[in-house]
Amino acid sequence: MAYGVKSLAELRHDRHFQQQRDAAEKRDAHQEVSPTIKMVIGAWYLDQFGNQTREITARDQRPNFPDKR
Repeated sequence: MAYGVKSLAELRHDRHFQQQRDAAEKRDAHQEVSPTIKMVIGAWYLDQFGNQTREITARDQRPNFPDKR
């Protein structure tokens, strides 16, 4: 089966843009499931042994998405 030069160029062009669309969709899907984590760092205080310390906690900042039903 013989293909013309123009048809091969069109196929390459279409494949290139399809790959770009697929890559963009994967990035978007990954960003949707990645949670945002907020680090909360407390003030300095002395613990029970007299060491200067502070409390560091991580909070999950997930957006409230409506249920997809």
